[in-house]
Amino acid sequence: MNRRKHKRLGPVLFAAVLFAGSLGRPGFCAQAAQWGKDEKGRNWRYYYSPDEYAKNEWIRYEGKEYYVDSSGNLKTKSWVKNPDGGRCYVGEDGAKVYNTFTPDGKYVGPGGTVLTEYDNYRKAVKKQLQSALKGKGYRELSAGMTPEFVYADLNGDRYKDVAVLCGEIVEGGTSDQEIAAAKAAKKQLLMIAVWDPEGKTFVLSAEGDVNTPGNFRLSRNVRDGSIWLRIQDEDENETVNYFRLEDSSARFESQYSFSTKKNDWGDTRYYVNDEKVKKGEWDEYLKEAEDDAGEELTGYAVLTEEAINAAVDQVPADGDLDLWEEE
Repeated sequence: MNRRKHKRLGPVLFAAVLFAGSLGRPGFCAQAAQWGKDEKGRNWRYYYSPDEYAKNEWIRYEGKEYYVDSSGNLKTKSWVKNPDGGRCYVGEDGAKVYNTFTPDGKYVGPGGTVLTEYDNYRKAVKKQLQSALKGKGYRELSAGMTPEFVYADLNGDRYKDVAVLCGEIVEGGTSDQEIAAAKAAKKQLLMIAVWDPEGKTFVLSAEGDVNTPGNFRLSRNVRDGSIWLRIQDEDENETVNYFRLEDSSARFESQYSFSTKKNDWGDTRYYVNDEKVKKGEWDEYLKEAEDDAGEELTGYAVLTEEAINAAVDQVPADGDLDLWEEE
């Protein structure tokens, strides 16, 4: 550190106890350099001697890092320039913070600097979900329908995506009949959007509204983690289509299509992917499709501003930090 001589400022108020925790409590370090208040007793400074103190320096003290400005005053609750580049935040006690959200909503990573990419991503997630919350489909919801969203990695690229569906409200229960009723409850698709890390934006995979006919279901195959969209049309032909979300893509690819038709004599004909099959084959293929589609996706939350913020403003997992480069 650069130790320059400074004009004697009069009596220096040195602390009496170890400098730790909140800087509102005076402290003293029994070593050559020590923390103390200035001559007016207002600001903390780092003194090498009664008439010599640090300026424009980072101070490492008891495992934490503190910054004193050009006047020698300890910075608190402020953004300051990181010595290795980027900006970092010092908290109420003046210590540099790590792995946390700052009061203005930014996230500081393990390097002590802002994870700008993560902040921009969180803003994009909120914007995408809020567009559904404020959109026409939401305004036209009928009684008994509630919009819900899921925030999860849908296409296996490690970035979380979003989906919004509107479901009939079904009272919870544990009996087989109650569980079956919940599964059979009608759901309308509002949107599914996948994060594009190269374009740094969300790409719509599917979109609908409350007036779109049919019953929609998102599910996950537990064997390979793939996401499936099942659409059952509300028509006399019992049409059911299954789509699989391609890996690391926003594209749903058709996998199965089931339908029935009546001939002139009123007999039912069964079709799988537009090919006529016997009823037994139709049932077997339908069972195979359900097995591939897996269980209905869970983890939905009611679409509200509070729920959106609670879901999105989360500390990233250690294993995901490589997705967000620091400044």
